[in-house]
Amino acid sequence: MPSCVQEDAQQPLPDWESLYKRSMLNMDTIIDQHSDDVPPPWRRSYARGSSQHIDINSHDQTTRLCSRSRSDTWKLENTLSRSTSQAKRLSSHLSNRLSQSSELFYEGFEFQGLGDAALSTQHIDDGLRRLEPPDYPRQSSHDDGRSKSGEIVVAAADQTGEDAEPPKKYGSRTWLVMFALCVTQLLNAFEGTVTSTALPTIIADLEGGEEFIWVTSGYFLTSTVFQPLFGQTADIFGRKWLILFAVAAFVLGSGICGGAPTIGVLILGRVIQGIGGGGINVLVNVIVSDMFAVRDRGKFLAIVLSAVSVGTSIGPILGGLIVERTTWRWVFYLNLPVGGVSLLLLFAFLDADPGGKRVGRSIGIGRKLRRIDYGGNVLFITGVTLILVALAFGGTVWPWTSYSTLVSLFAGFFIVVIFLFYEESNYCKEPTLPLRLFRNRTSATAYAITFLHSLLTLEILYFLPVYFQAIKLSNPTQSGVNTLPTVLLLVPSSVISGGLLSKFGRYKPFHLAGFGLLVLALGLFTRLRHDSPTGMLVILQIISAIGSGLALSTLLPAAQACLSDSDTAAATAAWAFLRSFGIVWGVAVPSAIFSAQATSLTEKGLIVDPNTAAILGTGGGAYEHATADWVNSVPTAGGLRDSVILLFEQSLEVVWIFGAAVAALGFLLTFLEKEVALRQKLEPVKGEGGSSDASAERTNHRVDGNDEMPVREREIV
Repeated sequence: MPSCVQEDAQQPLPDWESLYKRSMLNMDTIIDQHSDDVPPPWRRSYARGSSQHIDINSHDQTTRLCSRSRSDTWKLENTLSRSTSQAKRLSSHLSNRLSQSSELFYEGFEFQGLGDAALSTQHIDDGLRRLEPPDYPRQSSHDDGRSKSGEIVVAAADQTGEDAEPPKKYGSRTWLVMFALCVTQLLNAFEGTVTSTALPTIIADLEGGEEFIWVTSGYFLTSTVFQPLFGQTADIFGRKWLILFAVAAFVLGSGICGGAPTIGVLILGRVIQGIGGGGINVLVNVIVSDMFAVRDRGKFLAIVLSAVSVGTSIGPILGGLIVERTTWRWVFYLNLPVGGVSLLLLFAFLDADPGGKRVGRSIGIGRKLRRIDYGGNVLFITGVTLILVALAFGGTVWPWTSYSTLVSLFAGFFIVVIFLFYEESNYCKEPTLPLRLFRNRTSATAYAITFLHSLLTLEILYFLPVYFQAIKLSNPTQSGVNTLPTVLLLVPSSVISGGLLSKFGRYKPFHLAGFGLLVLALGLFTRLRHDSPTGMLVILQIISAIGSGLALSTLLPAAQACLSDSDTAAATAAWAFLRSFGIVWGVAVPSAIFSAQATSLTEKGLIVDPNTAAILGTGGGAYEHATADWVNSVPTAGGLRDSVILLFEQSLEVVWIFGAAVAALGFLLTFLEKEVALRQKLEPVKGEGGSSDASAERTNHRVDGNDEMPVREREIV
């Protein structure tokens, strides 16, 4: 035997029985502190093990006891991993301590049997000091708060008291990323409104003729139908590189539009712009959802919405100035420097990619491409395109009852139904829009009222100018000033509701209040006449703007509340698509109602002049001529102008009635929502392909407390 081993073997063996009891006392202390989180069977198992007499000279008995202790530790860790997020944190801490203890005693027993001279009494004492229980506040425990349907229902203790999260402080990097996202969204929102102002000049210069409708429709079609595809590919290729691609596509399309020599090239540029714009709409919201827990998302989504409001507000004004002072091409060239700034900011500061981390850096491009749902995307894009074409052309290029309109609508909806069946079939391995997103009652309700909310908001924004110009006879500038209460209050109210959502963790009251105020406002809109006082107009707009704003920033968190954070991209893409889809219906359906009512009134003889009746009674003619200039051109003799104003009043009244009915439907649907506890922590992301990976670490670009940089997080299995 080596001399070093002989010398160490002559030393007295440590008191193993005392050593074991000290360790078990340490374990009992930790378990007792969190006894409410440890199931009774495991508490009994530990009690049985700790009370058992140890004969230190019996190596076999000691080995069995150590093995059972390790087995119980494994069972305890597995049990706690399925508990709430609070229990997950505790189990991780406890697992580390028990693992150290088990390894320490295994080495000790190995030393006893094999005479390993490497382990000394000092080593054991150092290990025991590491096992001292940490000094941290005891956590209160609650039941999991799950209802029979599996939803996590809010309890008062979850929102206040000991379990309440401390106020979060966000570092400079967080705000730089938010600034980059706001610039990106500002770029997209600005383009959506500035083009409409310059469109007449553009069409006249390029001699577009009837093709002008594709300048706007081409952009909106592609920006809507590609949103679910961006949601899926964000999980495959990662958020950062995909949003850089979207901004680059938007900038490229802007450059093509600015240098377009013909109307065809202009339309091509608008289509490319739309693809980029659709990606921006989805990915900005996805990245905000990646960075912040569900409870905190409302206020940060409201910040992004404020950038949208700024772009929407200054777009028409800046577009008019550009056309008057320079050339319409600068409407598109202006996007190049702004888009360049956006690309630089995103590239510099958006340095975490939860989507890319989820799929793994080692996965080849071929494998990533095979994960895309090609069949589902083809069906979805085809079906929705047919529906949007029918809605865009119906009442303008095609009559609503024409063969082209009806075939497009029915064919589009039929293909969408096929798409839904395909997504559920075994042929679809990774769905673009997983139908599980809509099976939860609260999430499905949130998606439904998102569609209705967008429809109502666009109806108000679209037809208030009609009232001011065709009935109050205001010019476009005065009409814009008259709608300022709506523009100025919509976003601030959404910012307030988003902040209150983060503070109290409740979204249902904002939905009830929002739709309730919309019902009230739209109901009172039916009483608007040509002589309605200005004060009444301001008050009604305040009511409608606050109602719309209260729900605006709380809809997405409500849709995500019952879903896993691994579904963030798909859930956000579905929400963004339904919001855009609601915008289309918010213009198309009220416009059809307005035109149909005007046609009905002319047929009933309200307009006695045959020429005027022919203009207003033709499909889409009433809305096309709902301007102060045209109404002022109508002769006053025989009360003809008054009859035209009355026709617009009564046509608008039906539009407002329709809006009030939709708002009432949204109000009633809100009662189907359940108040779900909003997560205050981000969930660990899953492994490749959605499978858990206990051994791999993921990096989330998340904000947690004072963290400025991505936080390393190991998933507990």
